[in-house]
Amino acid sequence: MNILISPISYALCFGDNIQDTQSFEDINTARNITRFNNQIYHEPQFGSTLGELEHDSHNDTFKAAWPKTTSALNNVPSQIENTASGEAILSKLGNAASTTMEVLGPIGDAVAVGAWLNNVVETFSEESATNLDKTAAIFSILPLVGDELNALSNDIKYFSAKQKVEEFEQQKHYVFSNFSAEFTQLHHRKEDAINLLNKYDQYLDLTISMYVDQLLLIGDTEYRRIAAAYDRQLAKQMARMDLELLKTLGHVSENTTLHQPLCQPAQATHQHIVNCIKNAGPIRINQLIDNLNNAENHRLSANIFNAKQRLVAIVQQRLVQHRDQILNTIIARAKHHVQNIRNHASINRSYLLDQARKSGLREYAKAYWNIDYLSEEQLNTATFEVQPARECWGVPSVYPGGIQDSLDACKDSGAIYDTYHIKKDPELAKVLHYTPKLTVEQIIYVRLKRGWPKGLLKHNLNLLAQAYVSGHNANDIFQSLISLLPNLDVPPFQTPYHDYLTTKGIDNTDPAVQKNWYQLSRWYEYILTEKPYGGAISNLTQYFVFIDYIKPIFEQTISAAYVRDLYYTVPFPNLYPAKYLRFHSPIMADIFDQILHQANSEYPITEQDAVEYIMQLVSETQNANELHYLLGDLAVFAQIAQHQQSESNIGLLANSQEQSNQLFVTRLSPLHESYLLAHHTAALEQQHSNIINDPLWQTLAAINPTLQQGNLADAIQQLGAIVQQDKFPLLPHINEWLLNELEQWIDLQITLEESA
Repeated sequence: MNILISPISYALCFGDNIQDTQSFEDINTARNITRFNNQIYHEPQFGSTLGELEHDSHNDTFKAAWPKTTSALNNVPSQIENTASGEAILSKLGNAASTTMEVLGPIGDAVAVGAWLNNVVETFSEESATNLDKTAAIFSILPLVGDELNALSNDIKYFSAKQKVEEFEQQKHYVFSNFSAEFTQLHHRKEDAINLLNKYDQYLDLTISMYVDQLLLIGDTEYRRIAAAYDRQLAKQMARMDLELLKTLGHVSENTTLHQPLCQPAQATHQHIVNCIKNAGPIRINQLIDNLNNAENHRLSANIFNAKQRLVAIVQQRLVQHRDQILNTIIARAKHHVQNIRNHASINRSYLLDQARKSGLREYAKAYWNIDYLSEEQLNTATFEVQPARECWGVPSVYPGGIQDSLDACKDSGAIYDTYHIKKDPELAKVLHYTPKLTVEQIIYVRLKRGWPKGLLKHNLNLLAQAYVSGHNANDIFQSLISLLPNLDVPPFQTPYHDYLTTKGIDNTDPAVQKNWYQLSRWYEYILTEKPYGGAISNLTQYFVFIDYIKPIFEQTISAAYVRDLYYTVPFPNLYPAKYLRFHSPIMADIFDQILHQANSEYPITEQDAVEYIMQLVSETQNANELHYLLGDLAVFAQIAQHQQSESNIGLLANSQEQSNQLFVTRLSPLHESYLLAHHTAALEQQHSNIINDPLWQTLAAINPTLQQGNLADAIQQLGAIVQQDKFPLLPHINEWLLNELEQWIDLQITLEESA
């Protein structure tokens, strides 16, 4: 996967023109391709050794995290003095900063360097174990200087997540809004009221899941930074070890080093160079053979590999510990704030539940007692009269026992009441309490194992576009219908709306009250109970007018009210109800309004057109504020998409369980991971066991006669063939040394030809 990174723009960049979330199957396929491409492992070329050591921008942070390790790393052995070594190494490996001379240090023999290696590893093992929290605090906040991938790709998504988490935890998020003004005015059939209540519960599930997603994005980003820091520290430690090997391999005597090029005296004549080649050339070959095929130096090379291997294993253990710490912190943090969300949401939910309860109560009274209208007091107390009180008038002698029995039987009886309870209604009993779809731990487990579904951003934008357009259209229809209701001419035997409000002690001159759906629908329930009396033809005629013309308007309004509240009032699946989208995302509201307000255009704007345009705007956002201003809560899906595409060093050497994970799977670079490969170690041991008696050294010694003749050109051909063969790729110091020698000989041949 190609990551598009611009050094100038910090826009939310996407790879391979994929601007949305990807399924874990697609991600794992890409990981497998990357893993396949990293199947060939080798030791690093030594040409980059001093280059890593001269990067001093990380020194202060590394020293802050692991001060003892830094001290041990710099405390190189000093058994041997060689005044020519330092300058020669710098000349050999290219230009370096002046500070590099300071890190070269004196030379230690193979035994001393081996002891130094062990001390570095042991110190790092102990210190990294005790400094976990300190290490996390240092490296998780900002990526290392030079870690361009993390620096650019993590900018918007990371700080967007931080801002959104702060919104949740400071209770400034939309989920903490008070919906009493809207929810207390809802008035629907029980079935519809339950649907709205379920919608709100789904909104809570989604919102809580999105909050946890933001925490996971923060945690995984910080884990990536920590892993990158460990990886860079490993590179620095390994470079320091390789440098000690280079110093030891090049040492010949106090004033002689193989790091110095062959026969390069200043102002040398042609004949002087030829004589030098004849005399010093064979000596040089013998010194190369003695040092590169020295048993102690081979053991030192093996010890360095073993030390690197131990360091990688230690770092992998620490990364597991960091991952567990981060996840445990996320779980504890999420549980606390999710409970706050649920506690506050229970208030809003109680309004919806109360409306559903009242709807259930009305339908219960009608179904079981044929009662069409309940007063507000009856709705609030859930108790209503089903049989009036009865008094005994007179004492009829109807009982066989005589007058006394008749007196006992004739007693006043009080009214009979029924009390409605939600438990009497199985449908309402199911939604009495909010039951989260998933716990915090389950949400995290699903994300770790399955990641996120494919195409979340576009899917939710489509839902939002549909809900916004449908919600505003439904609201327009509802408003046009409701404007007709207050002034309807009801039959004379029914109570006009204004009189109904007066009897309830409500100001009938208030324009808001006149269009209050709750009061209008309650008035409708009331006039349904008012039937024509007497036999007047006019009353009967007007009643049929009510049934045929007025009642249908109310029924249409009831249906329109439900559709309107479904999209316009209650959030989910669109995260924001259409009524409030403009407050949270004015840009998207403007875009969707073009769909609503377009006239009979030749090229009408569709919802899909709007979504595609928004997707384009997402890719052009420059910072977290722009992303939130554009998408609001939907920004999390763009953050997830970018987070998925900015991963590196994923899936390599993972066991079957880790391969299935989608988060917290950042590992070390393939080069560092390769130290733990069994076949890599076995191949290295095989090369070590064969190297002493390998024909390479005889082939190298065969160059001596050519050099004794002063024939540098043919000697270059012989040495070039050896370098090209590269018999020991897992012992790169050998071929690197010979390659560097070859390059110096070529330079010498050019000098020789120019001086002829």
